[in-house]
Amino acid sequence: MHGAGNQERCSIPVTNPRGMAACLGLALCLWMPCLAYADGNLLAFPELGFEWNSGDDPDDAVFSPLLDVFGSAHRGRWNALVEAIATDHDFHIERLHLGYDFSPASTLRLGRIHNPLSYWVMQYHHANYLRPSISSPESARFDDDGGIFPSHLAGLLFSTEQVLGERSIDYTLALGTGPELEGDHDSSGGGAKLHAIDLFRPGEGRHRFNATARVALHLDNFGEDQVGAFVSRVRVPVAGTVYDAVNLSVGGAFLHWKRSSLALTGSLFLVRDVLEGAGETRPRHFATGYLHADLPVQGYWTLFGRLERSFGEGGDPYVGLLAQFIARRDVAGVRWDFSAGQAVKLEFSNNHGLTGDFRQILLNWSAGFP
Repeated sequence: MHGAGNQERCSIPVTNPRGMAACLGLALCLWMPCLAYADGNLLAFPELGFEWNSGDDPDDAVFSPLLDVFGSAHRGRWNALVEAIATDHDFHIERLHLGYDFSPASTLRLGRIHNPLSYWVMQYHHANYLRPSISSPESARFDDDGGIFPSHLAGLLFSTEQVLGERSIDYTLALGTGPELEGDHDSSGGGAKLHAIDLFRPGEGRHRFNATARVALHLDNFGEDQVGAFVSRVRVPVAGTVYDAVNLSVGGAFLHWKRSSLALTGSLFLVRDVLEGAGETRPRHFATGYLHADLPVQGYWTLFGRLERSFGEGGDPYVGLLAQFIARRDVAGVRWDFSAGQAVKLEFSNNHGLTGDFRQILLNWSAGFP
């Protein structure tokens, strides 16, 4: 399959829906006692997706159920968060961290966190219902699903806000251990994947220091408009290939701009990578980015589209290891919020990847409860 791919993660294998429900029940049992001693909430985001790619037989179309459970609690200055995801084949803890509020504007979190490198990831996280489209931009694809950038860290996340009249500036710093890049051991053609540290099996794999800093200027404290910049540095050990490690440096900018009903979101990533091993020492450079637009019409309908482009990725050995990488993509689709907390989305895309060009059709039902 050329698409987003199955979510193969360091996880507890689950082979049927009953197993998925049992694992989620276990997660809920672990979380409910927290709510007995603190204020909080528990949210569920189920979804059912359909994916078909040109060149595949009709029998190769993929139906994929998923359930995302999100729990948060706070007591005084302390807060906690857990996010668990179950599919028809696995169960994993996506986020798990404990936080402390120094003030209403400053918070420190410790645990498995999202890398603030990506505005899209920090804004929409994992629940498909929360984002306007079905797919995410290639630069925001999660690391262990074939993404090109680390999206999870195990460590510290500090965030603070400075108010400047009608505007404000957010500062975010993440320090922790990054992922390991594992080769395509099963020869499936999916390429290598980045694997973040598993909190329940921390001794597996090799993980090195990852640092990311981000600053965002909110143009109106009462609106959604913002622009920002980010930098990140990580050394990624490599397993299962001829290389030993890759030193990855990323910098760039992002924006979210809304006028009337039209909303624009975009990011640009400038990348420098240096692979070690197999005689590679020369730094390589490439850029990738996207511009996404969504426009609500007729109340319950939203039209959306996205352009994704990459430059200089050809011949880069690091990009070549990630065979699922889509260098160019054009996306168009529609979302129908047919009832409170439920939506159906239809998406078409033309994709130009490392392994060939293909068209893709995605159909998705998603919801948010309660």
